[in-house]
Amino acid sequence: MKIGAQIFRTLLGLLFGMIGIINLITPNDPGYGIFVLLCSLLFYPGVWGFVAKRFPVRMHAAWLIVLGLFLLWTALGAGDLFPKVHYVRYNLLSDIPS
Repeated sequence: MKIGAQIFRTLLGLLFGMIGIINLITPNDPGYGIFVLLCSLLFYPGVWGFVAKRFPVRMHAAWLIVLGLFLLWTALGAGDLFPKVHYVRYNLLSDIPS
């Protein structure tokens, strides 16, 4: 795999991991946050290689595209990501002394 593709997949893994953490710490969607956090692990090249070796089913990179689009769609549409980011930023992080 090319270095550019590995970097891109790692950045997507980080993005979806952050979305999962945001959903995990907000009070109404911890189950969805765990789901997104576990799905984000598939975007890391090392985890993808481990899963490909472990299971005999051939997994195409197209599944990652479908999974990424699904996660973005659910996080931005049904998951209300922006109000949750606002909640975390102003309610949870305002209590931390600077």
